[in-house]
Amino acid sequence: PKLDVIVPVFDPNIPKKDKDDVWPEVRRAEANRFAFMMKQALERSNAFGAVRVTPDDSGFGEIYVHGKILRANGEDIRLEITVNDIRGKKKTWLKKKRFKYRVQESFHQSPRTRGTDSYAPIFDTIAQQIVKALSKKKAKDLAKLPAITEMRFANVFGSDYFGKHLKERRSTYKLVSLPDENDQVYAKIRSMRVQEQLFVDQMQPLYEDFSTRMNPHYFAWQEHALPIAKERRAQKRAALLGTLVAIGGVAVAATSDNSTVQTVGVAAAVGGGLVAYKEFGDAKASASVLDEMGKTLNLDMGAQVVEFEGVQTKLEGDAIDQFVGYRMHLLKIYESEYTPDVQL
Repeated sequence: PKLDVIVPVFDPNIPKKDKDDVWPEVRRAEANRFAFMMKQALERSNAFGAVRVTPDDSGFGEIYVHGKILRANGEDIRLEITVNDIRGKKKTWLKKKRFKYRVQESFHQSPRTRGTDSYAPIFDTIAQQIVKALSKKKAKDLAKLPAITEMRFANVFGSDYFGKHLKERRSTYKLVSLPDENDQVYAKIRSMRVQEQLFVDQMQPLYEDFSTRMNPHYFAWQEHALPIAKERRAQKRAALLGTLVAIGGVAVAATSDNSTVQTVGVAAAVGGGLVAYKEFGDAKASASVLDEMGKTLNLDMGAQVVEFEGVQTKLEGDAIDQFVGYRMHLLKIYESEYTPDVQL
C-alpha cells in the first residue's frame, strides 16, 4: 500500500541570542511554509498516500518527515531532515541528513521564475532522497506499517484493551497480532481514526492559505535578502583570507594594521545583515506582513464546534490547541462507551 506521511511543522531553530542572519518572525513563518512545501514535493513524487502537515508529531501516519531550519538567508538554504516510520524514532530512514541549496541572482531576474519560490528545488531533492530510501525497504516490512499505525492509535484510547497487540521495546514497536474483524471496539477505533484523519485534512487548506498569503511578501524578502547575503559572504571570505595572509607573515610589517582592518571587516560582515534586514523592515510594507504572520509558530484557527455520534465539543485556540482538543473529544466518546461502570 501507499503509505501516509506526516510532516510536522519544521523546527525554526531560532537562537536565544540575536544572530545576524536570523529574523525570528520570518523563521516562524518559514517553519509552517517549509512543512507545506515539503508536503507538496512529496505529493509530486506520487510515491505516497496522503501527505499531511500537522502542528506537531502526535498525528498518525506510517512515515514522519521532521525538518529543522539551519539557514535561510535569501541566498543559501540549509535544512536538517530526519525521517522515521511508525515503529519508532529509532527506525530512521534518514537521520539528521543535511541538505543545502544556493540561489543564483539570475533567478529573480528571469521572467520564467517570477512568482515562484527560489527555495523550491531543495524540497524536490529531499523528496527524491526519501523515495530512494523507501525503495530500499522490504515490501513485507512496509506492509505491516498501516496495522502498526492503527494499533498505536488504538492504544492512545484503550491501552488496556489493545496493548496486547503491540510489543514495545526501547521505544520501538512491533506488531504481535490484530483484533478480530468483528470486534465492536476495534470497529469503533477504526471509525474514530477516520474522523481524526478528516479533521487533519480540514487543516491542510489552512497551511495552503497561509503559504499563499505569504507568497508575494516572502518573494520580495527573498529578492531583497539575496544580494545582502551574497555581500556578507564575500566580506567574510575577504576577511578570512586577509587574516590568513597576516598570520602567514606575508605582510609582517603591516600585521597590526591589517588585523585591525580585517577585524572591522568581520564585524561589518556579521552586523551588516541584521542592519539590512531591519532596514527592509522599515522600508517595505511586506516586512510588516511577515512580522505579523510569524508572531506565533502555530496557525490561528477560528473557534468551531465539532460533532461525532451526537457528542459536541467546542474547539478554540491555535492549530495545536484544537488538534489536542479534538483528540480529547474522541477520547471522551471512547470512555463514555467502553469504560465499564464500577459499582462502589
